[in-house]
Amino acid sequence: MKRDPEITAIYEAPRSAEEFDARLREAMQRLDGPEGAQLSELIAWFARRYPTAKERLAYRRRRIKELEAAERR
Repeated sequence: MKRDPEITAIYEAPRSAEEFDARLREAMQRLDGPEGAQLSELIAWFARRYPTAKERLAYRRRRIKELEAAERR
């Protein structure tokens, strides 16, 4: 899957924890209604299931490998 370099740069730019939290709050405020509530519930579940950054990164790496393997089939 090819990615747009501009979009990739946005996602890969280093951010402080404070800036990340501020951007997340802003994005969540823009979501209202059932979709916003559902997304909040999913984020809360994910944070409970993978409480540390190490666990979250391990999940992400594992999932990326699974998706890449599925694409090769």
